[in-house]
Amino acid sequence: MEDAHVIPLDLQTAQSSLEQFKQLIEALPLDQEEDSFIPLSIYRAENAIQAFKKLPLTKTHRKSFIEIMGLSHLENVSSKTLAFFMDSKEEHNLKDLVVNALFSVMGESFPYQIHTENIVLEKRTELGRIDLWVETDEHILVIENKIHHHANDNPFSDYVSHARANNPKDKKLKFILLVIKEPEETPENYIVMTHFDLSKHILKELGQKSLQADQYYLTYLIDYISAIEKFNPHSEYAKMQMDIVNFYRNNREILESIEDEKNKESVYQYYEQKVREIVELLKDQELDCFSDAAEFIKHEDNLSSIGGSLNSNTLHTTQDDYQLEFEIYKSTAYTNLWCRRFKAKYIKKQDSLEFQAFLNNENIPFIEQENHYDVLLLEENESISAEEFVEKAYPIIKKILNKSGVANH
Repeated sequence: MEDAHVIPLDLQTAQSSLEQFKQLIEALPLDQEEDSFIPLSIYRAENAIQAFKKLPLTKTHRKSFIEIMGLSHLENVSSKTLAFFMDSKEEHNLKDLVVNALFSVMGESFPYQIHTENIVLEKRTELGRIDLWVETDEHILVIENKIHHHANDNPFSDYVSHARANNPKDKKLKFILLVIKEPEETPENYIVMTHFDLSKHILKELGQKSLQADQYYLTYLIDYISAIEKFNPHSEYAKMQMDIVNFYRNNREILESIEDEKNKESVYQYYEQKVREIVELLKDQELDCFSDAAEFIKHEDNLSSIGGSLNSNTLHTTQDDYQLEFEIYKSTAYTNLWCRRFKAKYIKKQDSLEFQAFLNNENIPFIEQENHYDVLLLEENESISAEEFVEKAYPIIKKILNKSGVANH
């Protein structure tokens, strides 16, 4: 619920944002008009965050090969997989492990190895087809395999008659309905068995015999069990899923409030104020490349990174008639100093690469960006003060301006 992936919620950032929300909301006047917007209840949001932290979150399961191929034909895949691994003569080297696990679920055990003599998929009868017909030296197993579909329409009495009529050696007959969900009624002569019980017994046996198995085929057996287990409503994975689903279901209103643009406006206003503080401090140091009329540009990559930025004036350099711009960005996640240097109206990849080469040559530090034309000169935590940020950003900006031939800034 990695391959996944981890649940994409940055709790530390969320809690930090809530603290800022608290300060903003507590400063609001109490005599608001009745029809005015009532902002997000931070205390309810905080309770939701605490509840989320208590969820038993784990990495999401990686997709099995069967899931990648698609589950629409899982019953056929299941029958073919079981047929292969029930065959004691096959090259998986597990011998009777799977067929023995099947008997174990039924409460039967044998002091000797079981040998399978014949396995038939989709064995025709007068009225239908038996999914799996498995003959051992002493038994005939008649298995109806159900995953997505119910068994109401199957002619079970026909299967029983067919098995009795095609048992010349008078072997013991076992009629098994293998299911994900148990039926309301059990067909006469049949034993109901869940895929999950079978998988559990297979894994129990594997603990003792996995070293003798062909590892190539063992991988496919584990993959098959993994795909089946995801249907198990009582598994730890399913319980975790339901805990998360119930969290979102029960907190739908508060989650929608967090997404509401009117609530996020408080965050934008907060970070605009913080960015303008940085700009004013830069002006105090006689670095006046940001206009007072510059528009604060709102950014929202995701809920864990809400904020915005101010762009500097476009500065004309003396080198090859390049243009230069700086951007100060602040959000619930970061405080950044960006820069772009370009010839045309919009920056091009080649311009960005040339600028990075320029920074390298001038020993100006920057952070490499993947698939991004702008250059990240400075990346700090959201919590850094305006004074601390300017102390780091000012010498970088000044050095670039000087090296680019931009004067009087």
